[in-house]
Amino acid sequence: MEELRIENWLIRFNRIATCEAHAKITSGYPESCACVDCTNFIKNRNEAYPPKFQTLLHNLGIIQNHEAEVVSLGPLSNGLFLYSGWFHFVGEVIKDPGDHLPIGLHFRYFFTKHTALVPTFFNGEPIVQIEFETEVSLKLPTSKID
Repeated sequence: MEELRIENWLIRFNRIATCEAHAKITSGYPESCACVDCTNFIKNRNEAYPPKFQTLLHNLGIIQNHEAEVVSLGPLSNGLFLYSGWFHFVGEVIKDPGDHLPIGLHFRYFFTKHTALVPTFFNGEPIVQIEFETEVSLKLPTSKID
């Protein structure tokens, strides 16, 4: 396993095992749900993840559109919509300071050993969940016109 230090966090990860698991995942949660909120997230996905976070996902072996979960937390006073979600990778959290790691004004993430909705392709491996919150615009009509 390789080690990664980000601010006060220390993570151990296995990029090869993570890549192998993600290669078996056919799509992320938003594609399997296809509700209005998930469809909006899909349309915003490229802007939802800052380049620095996209690089982190790649370095960990995570495919960016393989979210295990995405949840809309609703509109914000700034006109954007708050979403949260998470990804999984093979590894372990060595040092957890409990901090969220912000990237810019509209994105933050953290690591946790507490996992949910882990795809079966990770069977038997130690798993870390990387959770995020992001603010995105509305890219869908608010009402359907027939």
